[in-house]
Amino acid sequence: MNSKFLASKIAGNWIIQSTTYSLLKNKILTSTNQINWKPVENKNSNNILKLLLKNIIEKHDTNNSSIYILESKNNTKIEKFYKFFLYNEKLNKGYLLKLNHSGNILSKSEFTYKSNQHLYINHNNNGFYIDENIYFINQNLKIVKSIIKKNNECIGISFSSEIKMS
Repeated sequence: MNSKFLASKIAGNWIIQSTTYSLLKNKILTSTNQINWKPVENKNSNNILKLLLKNIIEKHDTNNSSIYILESKNNTKIEKFYKFFLYNEKLNKGYLLKLNHSGNILSKSEFTYKSNQHLYINHNNNGFYIDENIYFINQNLKIVKSIIKKNNECIGISFSSEIKMS
């Protein structure tokens, strides 16, 4: 699998149902969201993206890597952000960078393909570690299982089902 193939599996309009169990607060949170992912077709026409790509290429080893960009619009928060997929096929390892529309990096993760139907992502965000497993059941359904840790202790678990509407 490469980043373009992965991005094609993610692109589209999705309805997301999530349940998160907080072991620290002994609470269950549920949410429903809608998100639209679309590929950025012309990266050179957008000055912010050109600058971001330049900075990413300077800061990361992009030799033998493919770069693919998705743009997202979240209907509940009405915010736009980009996800940059940098994938080195020889190493079967990639980086996933989430940036806001102004170009600030919101998060950086590592990912590996376990198979064409299974993607593993490791997030490290301010001392919190999230192990995320995404299972592509078919073109229109994804199941996501996330384990949230702090100081090597599990503090939360999240399950999501994502249904592609278009």
